Amino acid sequence: MLLLAETAEVVGRVDAATDELAAQVGLQAGRVRLAANASALATMVPRAAGVLAQEHPGLELSLFEEHPVEALQMLRHGEIDVALVFRFAGVPVDEGFRFVHIGDDPLHLISSRPDDSVADHSGSAWIGGCERCQEELDAVCRSFGFTPRIASHGDDMVVVQALVADGAGVALLPGLALQAHRRPDVCATEIPGFRGRSTRDLRRPAGHRGRRCCFGNVGCRSGTVASILGVMTTAQEFWETFYSERDQVWSGKPNPLLVREAERLTPGSALDIGCAEGGDAVWLAKRGWRVLGVDVSQVALDRALKHAYDEGVEIAVERHDLKETFPAGEYDLVSAQFLHSPVEEDGERNSILKRASEAVAPGGHLIIGGHAGAPSWSEHQDYYFPTTKDVLDHLKLADNWIVITDEVVGRPLVGPDGQEETRLDNVLTLKRLY
Repeated sequence: MLLLAETAEVVGRVDAATDELAAQVGLQAGRVRLAANASALATMVPRAAGVLAQEHPGLELSLFEEHPVEALQMLRHGEIDVALVFRFAGVPVDEGFRFVHIGDDPLHLISSRPDDSVADHSGSAWIGGCERCQEELDAVCRSFGFTPRIASHGDDMVVVQALVADGAGVALLPGLALQAHRRPDVCATEIPGFRGRSTRDLRRPAGHRGRRCCFGNVGCRSGTVASILGVMTTAQEFWETFYSERDQVWSGKPNPLLVREAERLTPGSALDIGCAEGGDAVWLAKRGWRVLGVDVSQVALDRALKHAYDEGVEIAVERHDLKETFPAGEYDLVSAQFLHSPVEEDGERNSILKRASEAVAPGGHLIIGGHAGAPSWSEHQDYYFPTTKDVLDHLKLADNWIVITDEVVGRPLVGPDGQEETRLDNVLTLKRLY
């Protein structure tokens, strides 16, 4: 779950992410099954569910209150689509999941006194929680030089605060639990130096068919679902995470659509937007192009530079979030290959492609490649991929442009179970005459 100090932040981040949900999960209708613990279900989930109900009335959202351990098991067995869970610092990550740290939820001492200190309760009775919560309680108390005396157990945020209010002991609770329920007759004092529950996004390894999950945010059937509830609110966070999870994401080979269209062009200056790890940029540089590669991920750009060095060519790179900034100048070739992002905002791709067209020098070319549809085994058949006509309609090019290529191209693709089919991609090559 996203563990924040203020409820307003939770609401704001959920609001910021609603526009992204349909693109990420590819669901305009159907059923999404989500499991989360009580505090998440009481804070983050209802807000997101309300927006979903308004914007996607055909979508059925089924909610399950589960402890993180059970939620992970359900996700692993395909019984749910999304798991919203937490993880404490120092707890090993479950095998079969990749993860990235997103944020932390500070622990609070729950007692009857304001501005209280754990150190003052070495002789007090303590209320323990679940097994992992108990381990965290022990660690906190040990850091203050004592072992807690456990008088009772309870992992329900309402029950724990009631026990404290009735004088049964003191306890620890994370901030999100206090956002979900806060008794006016107990005091909460943040414990400095303790991160508490960790916000994590865990996903199955590349190529694994199945669900995704996360510690501290969300996992689901498509995309990094952190963005579903607003845990990741920027493209840079998403793509830095995406590339950091593996030493190499892409093959290093150029996109076939670019090769097909650009090999007949005379080398000059080239701009590769969304260059990723540099496969296209290096191929262009080998053919004599002066290449500037741009991407939102610095990790990807560093790999692109290394790839160029290993191949004995030079490229330049710049980091841009293309919806905010765009490289200066005009280029003989602007390449935009597969600009499909699970965290793009409405109209963002169209805006970027429009700016890409404005960066083409007179006599230059704009090559746009994109998927024409999802493979048959994908769960996201409803995800919308723009056609070349859609792209042209949004570009609104003047009469100093001509269309060189406007095609749907097939390529062989092998599915996760060995099934073979032809994947269709769109290719659009445009030339600016003057």
